[in-house]
Amino acid sequence: TTNAIISGAMVLEAVKVLEGRLSDCKAIVKNREPSGRKRYIIIPSTLDEPNPACTVCSGGTVTLKLNVEKTTFNFFLTRILKQELGLNE
Repeated sequence: TTNAIISGAMVLEAVKVLEGRLSDCKAIVKNREPSGRKRYIIIPSTLDEPNPACTVCSGGTVTLKLNVEKTTFNFFLTRILKQELGLNE
């Protein structure tokens, strides 16, 4: 299936990361409705440059202490992750 093909391609890209070959890595994109003469379904493309404003891309870290007896998951998700840290995706 297409999912298995994409998964296999992602594993191959992960191997490149583990080997330290980041410049060889590609993003794997699947077209819903292939067009054109060759009708490509899966398209490898170069990776976007890291966004320095992104918490994940910039390698930023946050140390957080919570009272797990009083803090609800909903509060953690909506107030801390989304509102305070801006992690909305």
